[in-house]
Amino acid sequence: MPTRLPAPALIAADLPGRSAILDPILITKSLAMLYGPRGLGKTFVALGIAWPAAAGESFLGWRASRPHRVPYIDGEVAAIDMQQRLRLLGSAPPTLEFMLTDLSRAIPPDLGSPHGQLALARNWGNPELVVFDNL
Repeated sequence: MPTRLPAPALIAADLPGRSAILDPILITKSLAMLYGPRGLGKTFVALGIAWPAAAGESFLGWRASRPHRVPYIDGEVAAIDMQQRLRLLGSAPPTLEFMLTDLSRAIPPDLGSPHGQLALARNWGNPELVVFDNL
């Protein structure tokens, strides 16, 4: 249950600021959605965001100031296709990890449920950016 806080207390609170993960498009405690028709390259763009965030590099002028822990969860792309796409990008950062449905016999956790979210959190601890692709 979220904490209740009277408005005057919230206004007076000394709250920590949010930092950039991939400046200026992604900051901590935010959500972003990439949307478009099939076949336009959304997965390549998602990888282009996840990779530099994990490596502390840049993509399309967006810059990560340091490496971040980034799990990439994909529910559709064949593992061999993802492998080929990753090879195009070069040497992979160790802070970028993948959960590919294609490599698992188990049913992926239901991320719409608290139980599924806890299962994911137990698996990855406290990631700084989570990329969901084709769920």
